[in-house]
Amino acid sequence: MEKNSTMVTEILNAIYKISKRKTTEGYTYILMNSIKEEVQQKYPFLNKIIFKDIRFIEENNFIVIDQNLENVSKKQVCYALRDVLKIMNESLGKDAGPFFYKEISVKISDAVNETIQKYGIDLQVMQLEQELQELEKRIMKTTKNIHLP
Repeated sequence: MEKNSTMVTEILNAIYKISKRKTTEGYTYILMNSIKEEVQQKYPFLNKIIFKDIRFIEENNFIVIDQNLENVSKKQVCYALRDVLKIMNESLGKDAGPFFYKEISVKISDAVNETIQKYGIDLQVMQLEQELQELEKRIMKTTKNIHLP
């Protein structure tokens, strides 16, 4: 079972890398801070995570995590991460691409993936849910244009 800091670091780094590839690094930094503040209202322990703007400094680690995050229940950390993932996917919209959750699952370790699955974050299921929502939209759009005699 992975430590909270490991789960958070891997998932947030994956989100950061995917997002900055699809938008700009500056927008990604602002968006991630905004989402963290939003989710932090429900999960105050997120104040133990700080994002650094590394665009203008020679540093690769943009996440700073207070070690007290290990004192928070894994369940709570996983719920917060699930909310962050969903909001980030919604915020990026079409820029996130159709396989956002699949990309996240590829970028995190098997150990982190197994740990988050134990607490209800199944990235494959989240991917399927997203695909179903897109199919529902297409079906609704198609059926709207059908006129029955």
